[in-house]
Amino acid sequence: MLKEEEIEKKVIDLINTTKRKFVQSIELIVNLKIDVKKPENRINELFPIPHKTKKNKIVIFSDTIKNIEKENVKIINSEQIQKITKREAKKLGKNTDVFLADAKLMPLVGKHFGITLGPRGKMPKVIDRDIEKLLEEAERYVRIRIKDNPQIQCFVGLENDNPKDIVENILSILNHLLTKFDVSKIKSILIKKTMSKPIVLFKRGK
Repeated sequence: MLKEEEIEKKVIDLINTTKRKFVQSIELIVNLKIDVKKPENRINELFPIPHKTKKNKIVIFSDTIKNIEKENVKIINSEQIQKITKREAKKLGKNTDVFLADAKLMPLVGKHFGITLGPRGKMPKVIDRDIEKLLEEAERYVRIRIKDNPQIQCFVGLENDNPKDIVENILSILNHLLTKFDVSKIKSILIKKTMSKPIVLFKRGK
């Protein structure tokens, strides 16, 4: 459907469009021909792209993990969970990209954060392996979501990233989508910067 060199050329074209006073994000947009009323067509998941760029904000609910020397990682223990107010929980849910939790703390997290994190699709992933390896993966997560519209819009890089890395991120997401939807369900694929017009990578004919 798409050749890597064709994608790279258009990524470079996009990068070279008007610069702003800040580093713009690059987003992948995929329009689908699906019925979002069907539950099987709705998605809300975290997917690890090959190359991380911006730092995901991560919260770890744990009584066993004490020190993580990363400015984008916050550790909250069981005592602190019980003291967090509804307003604080809501703010944390809004401003955090990824939540991780000890299996033993999941019921407590559900009690105090479920009403905030559940609707956002941000309930914690259970810590099921070495925390350093899990954090390395979590820092590469992007959210793939289909809710009310048959469209996926997700982050694939920054305009100052290596174009080849951006291309690999795009292809990894597209290949993942093709495990869920037949290629015939893809109507169009676009890329855009925060403040730019989209560039078409693919558009299905009528």
